[in-house]
Amino acid sequence: LVIGIMIIPLAITPTIAGQMWKLMLNAEYGLVNYVLDGLFGVRVTWLSSSMAFWSILMVDVWQFVPFVALILYAGLRSLPSEPYESAMIDGAGRLRMLRSITLPMMKKLIYLAVLLRAVDALKLFDTAFVLTQGGPGNATEFLSLHVYRLVNAQNGLIGRGAAVAMVLLILVTVVSNVLIRLQRRETN
Repeated sequence: LVIGIMIIPLAITPTIAGQMWKLMLNAEYGLVNYVLDGLFGVRVTWLSSSMAFWSILMVDVWQFVPFVALILYAGLRSLPSEPYESAMIDGAGRLRMLRSITLPMMKKLIYLAVLLRAVDALKLFDTAFVLTQGGPGNATEFLSLHVYRLVNAQNGLIGRGAAVAMVLLILVTVVSNVLIRLQRRETN
């Protein structure tokens, strides 16, 4: 049941999730402000300049933490029980087993989850576009959204957009390589 509930945010496309959260975060009639107003008497303008980035981050975390959790859960389920039994016989506590057994055996999956999320976060577009269109001002204009603005029909700056897209590609490649090398160094 828990895994089924965790999969729900993953099954929703980022565009639909953005629309859903845009309604829930609305300053006047949103569900989040309704609850906050009822509990604490506070209303927040979630998509204003000071909160827009954090709102997009919150929606992104809501949507993709289940993905990371499922990867790690699958890894935990596949761990052998013998090292834990030996550690318990030797008198190791839970924290010691976590540090000495679980984390070292899960290290590759942790790196994989971080790598996939880092690459996905660098190319964030849908949610930011739906929630704020890069605004207020350009407070939430991520690189992928900036590329879109440059090459759309109104601007037509295709060359500049392609250059920014190449920078994004290089950034994703560098981040990926750094994480892969860190993982290899830890393994060796």
